[in-house]
Amino acid sequence: MTWLSQGRRGPADLAWLLLFFYGIERRLFVDAKRESVSREERNALVAEVADLSELYGEHRSFRGLCKNFLATIWVLSGLYADIPGYVDFTDRFCANSFKAVFSLYVSRGRRIPGEVALQWLLLHPEHIPGAAGLAAKREPEVFERLFLEGYKESLGDGIFIHNNRSPLTIVYKGANPSFGNGVKVSVASLPDPFLLATPFRNIRTVAEECVAAMKNDQSLDLRGPRKRGDDQDLLDSLDDTHREFMARLAEKPLWPRREVLSICGSLSILPDPSIELLNSWAFVNGGLPLVEDGDPVFVDLELLREVLVGDKQEAPESDASGGKKE
Repeated sequence: MTWLSQGRRGPADLAWLLLFFYGIERRLFVDAKRESVSREERNALVAEVADLSELYGEHRSFRGLCKNFLATIWVLSGLYADIPGYVDFTDRFCANSFKAVFSLYVSRGRRIPGEVALQWLLLHPEHIPGAAGLAAKREPEVFERLFLEGYKESLGDGIFIHNNRSPLTIVYKGANPSFGNGVKVSVASLPDPFLLATPFRNIRTVAEECVAAMKNDQSLDLRGPRKRGDDQDLLDSLDDTHREFMARLAEKPLWPRREVLSICGSLSILPDPSIELLNSWAFVNGGLPLVEDGDPVFVDLELLREVLVGDKQEAPESDASGGKKE
């Protein structure tokens, strides 16, 4: 293959990138369990993925897969003095590996800072459900300020989670189809901070209180751009295939990414462009993206309801094709 022979730095089809990436994943998550992989080889593969992520980052899914790989390999390295620059915990593909950041605070007997709690919320948008989530997304700077203030007021220096003997477990959901539902990895040096639900319930409570304050602030307009009472068919700009794609995604808010890829395959559409199309449609009509790519993929059903139904309190529940449910 020309791309390989020329150093893997020229123009490349996404399929080539993924095939090459499959091999790297297999080397470090499968072969490394059976045979020794030297530190030099590991570092070289990490550097290669970091470079590929930069070079071909226009492919949203490939960029996210690379970031998830880099974050997970860092977690497994055990070298926690610093987080390398190539690790980006702001990407939703890294939501699972972000558990290690919480775990590091727990293992060191330190409280969880407000910034870390906020990042956990942003990586898991399903934890601010309904209209509250829309308000937080439409005024992110206001929400961030109120959350950090409310977190400090309610929880002082932060939530304290007691250390425990249960090791942290991360499921690496890679690109390689042979991984199935993911590779379960145990990190013996870090405790599992997610055994207790109360700390994270407290974080969600602070978030909900902040959104309530935002709704009471008359200076904020938390509605989307769509004119209420507009009778135009908002789905006219979507072709039949992408209407069907949106209708299927509207069945639930969280989707394993492989299921979304399967739906795209059954409709003969490409995942990245199709998600971008739905997000462009949603941004025009609701001011926010509809789908947050990651694993799982998050579908903002409240935004979809708002766009299709509007502010009518007694409106019948609609599916994504615009029809009334019986």
